[in-house]
Amino acid sequence: MKKYFTLNGGITVGMALNINGRVCLYFAIMWGFLGIILIRIVNPLLNKLINIIKNKFNKSILKITLSLLMCFIVFDAAISTIALKSFYTKIVTDFDLDLTASEYSFFHVENELFNENNMLLTYPNLQIARNEI
Repeated sequence: MKKYFTLNGGITVGMALNINGRVCLYFAIMWGFLGIILIRIVNPLLNKLINIIKNKFNKSILKITLSLLMCFIVFDAAISTIALKSFYTKIVTDFDLDLTASEYSFFHVENELFNENNMLLTYPNLQIARNEI
């Protein structure tokens, strides 16, 4: 995000033992515990569920379902990208930042769909990073 939008979405800014606001000791330990739980408990349960689904449904139905799911994921990624570009444009315009924003505004409905309140609720830790030269 920082490379393309000059935005910093790091939630570890201001936490102890953080590295450039990207990672800190607390979250590293929490992700370690979560990884152990996922590997030891959740993964075996998911393997059993997948085997049940594979034995119960026809392969063509599974292929159609997975294709529809992939279409939804691609659509969601596209909408999220459009929303971030729209929010970037609004922030640059509203705060009169010295960044080129006109190239990021390309849909006329973006003001209605991606207003500031919705974007701040969706991405509460989003920050504008200033490039210091």
